[in-house]
Amino acid sequence: MQTSGRPVSFLSGKGKWIGLAVIVVLAGLIVWPGGHFYRQHKQRKLTTQARQFLDSGKYREAFLLTRQLLAANPQNVEACRFMAELTEHARDPSTLVWRQQVAQLAPTLENRLTLAAAAMLFERPPYPLAHQTLEGIAAADRTAAFHSIAAQLALKLNQLDEAETHFQEAIRLAPEKESHQLNLAVVRLQSRDPAVVAEARATLERFATHSQLGVFALRTLVSQSLDKKERERALQFSETLLAQPQAAFGDRVQHLNILFLSQSPDLEEFLGTLRSQASTNELQVHQLAGWMSARDRAAEALAWIESLPPERQRAQPVPQAVVECLLALKDWARLESFLKTQQWAGQEFVRLALTSLALRHQGLRDSAQLKLQEAVREAAKRAETLLLLSQTLESWGWETEADELLQQVVKRFPNDRRATHAVSLIYYAKGNTAALYDVFNAMLKANSGDAATKNNLAMMCLLLNMDLDRAYQLAEEACESDPKNPSYVSTRAFALQLRGKPAEARALLETLPAAELESPGIALYYALALHANGESEQARKFASSIPPGREARFLPEERRLLEELRKPQG
Repeated sequence: MQTSGRPVSFLSGKGKWIGLAVIVVLAGLIVWPGGHFYRQHKQRKLTTQARQFLDSGKYREAFLLTRQLLAANPQNVEACRFMAELTEHARDPSTLVWRQQVAQLAPTLENRLTLAAAAMLFERPPYPLAHQTLEGIAAADRTAAFHSIAAQLALKLNQLDEAETHFQEAIRLAPEKESHQLNLAVVRLQSRDPAVVAEARATLERFATHSQLGVFALRTLVSQSLDKKERERALQFSETLLAQPQAAFGDRVQHLNILFLSQSPDLEEFLGTLRSQASTNELQVHQLAGWMSARDRAAEALAWIESLPPERQRAQPVPQAVVECLLALKDWARLESFLKTQQWAGQEFVRLALTSLALRHQGLRDSAQLKLQEAVREAAKRAETLLLLSQTLESWGWETEADELLQQVVKRFPNDRRATHAVSLIYYAKGNTAALYDVFNAMLKANSGDAATKNNLAMMCLLLNMDLDRAYQLAEEACESDPKNPSYVSTRAFALQLRGKPAEARALLETLPAAELESPGIALYYALALHANGESEQARKFASSIPPGREARFLPEERRLLEELRKPQG
C-alpha cells in the first residue's frame, strides 16, 4: 500500500472631476502605503496580544482576537495556529482542520509533525491522518523528531518492534538528547525478556532525579507499577512525582486512581481537594469528571459540575464532560434535553450525532435518522470532519452508517489525497479488500496518471481475482514509471505469476536488493514466485520469516496465500 476556510475583505472608491481624480490618484500613491503599513502594524499587534492571552490562559479573549485576524486574512498562519491551539484546548475535533491549514500554509517539518501528533489525539486506530502525514515526509527530512513521533504512533498501534527501531534511530541522529534514551527505555519495559525489562526500569529510576526528564520518568514508573499491580510502589513514585513543581493535574488524577485501587481512607479527602482545584479550570473539570464517570460516580460528577459557576459550565470541554456523565448514566432523555440547549461551533456535527444517539435509545428512530442526516450535512463541509464522524459512529457500533460516510468522503473529495488515503488506511485496517478496490477505482478516475493508485488498484484486482486484464495493464504502467519501487515490482511480479509467467515474476523480483526481498510485504510475493517455480522449500523459508505481528496487517486474501505457502508438503 502507498499513498494527499475562508472569510472575506473588500475595498471600493470613486472620483468625479478629472482634476480631483488626479489629486486622488497622487494622494493614493502617498497615503496607500501608509494604510498598508498601518494594517500590517495592527495585525502584528493583534497577533502579539492573542499570543499573550493564549499563554496566560485567557482563551475567550484570545479567541476573539484570533477571529479578527482570520477575518482580515484567512491565510494568516499564526491565526490558524492560534485557532488550532484553542480548539485543542477545548478537545474540539476541528483541531485537525486547523492543524492541516497550518501545515498547508507553512509546510515545515515542525508543522507537519504537530499535525501528526494532533491526529493521534483525535483519531481512532489506525490513525489514518497521522500515518499519512508521517508517510509523506521524505526520507531526507526524517529527523530525530520525526522518529520520535513515528515511534509514538507505532506504540499506539502496539507495534513495539517498530517503535523501538524509531527510537534507536532518534538516538543515532541526536545522541545528545537524553529524552530519546528515556523513550527507548519506556518501550523496552514491555519486552518479554525479564532482563531487558529490569535494565529499562533501572534506566527510568536513574532518570527519576533528572531536572527536566524526571517527571516523565516518574510518570512511566507509576504507570508500570500499576500495570504490575505493585500499588505500594506506584504510591511511592506518585508521591515523589507530586512533590515536583512540574507535576500536572493529570498526575494528581493518577494519584487519585492509586488511592481508589488501594481502597485508601485518604481517597475522599484527596478527591475533595482536586474538585476545589479543578473548579476554576474547565480542562481539569473535564479530566476529573471523566475519572469519576469511569468509576460509577457519574451522578456525583454531574452534581459537582452543576454547582460550578454558569460561565464555567458553558466553557468547553465542560459540556462534553456533562455528555459523558449522561452517557455513563444512560439517561437518554436528559441527554437529548441538554444537547438541545447547546451550540458547539466546530463540533456541531458531534452534538447532532449525539442527539441522534439519544433519540435512537429512546426508540425514536425516525427522529434519530433526521438528526443523523443533519450531522452528516454539517460534517460534509470538510473531508476531515466526515472522517471523524464516521469514526464516532463506528465507536457506537453503527457500522453501516459509518461505512456510508467513508464512501461519501471518497465520492465528495476524490481529489483530496489526504482524505482518500485516510479512507484506504481505515479499510486496510479492517481487511476490507472490496472496499479498497472501490476507493482506488474512484481515486484513479480523479487522477488517471497517478502511479501509486494504479499499483494499489492493480493489487486489489489481483487479490480479488477480478478485472484481471486491467490489473495487468495497470501493474505494468506503474512499474514502468518507477522500476526500482519494491511495491510496484512486487505487484507486477504477482500479475506475471497469475498470467502463467512464474519465471518472469521471479526474475523481476530478483532485480530488487536482497534486503528488500526479505521485507515482509515483498517476502510474501517472492515466496509465491518461488513456489510457482517449484522451489517449495525456499518458498516456505521466506513465508516463515514473516513475523506474526506483520502478518496480522496483511489483507485476508494475503493471509490465505501465506497459509497455503506454509502448509507442509503432502
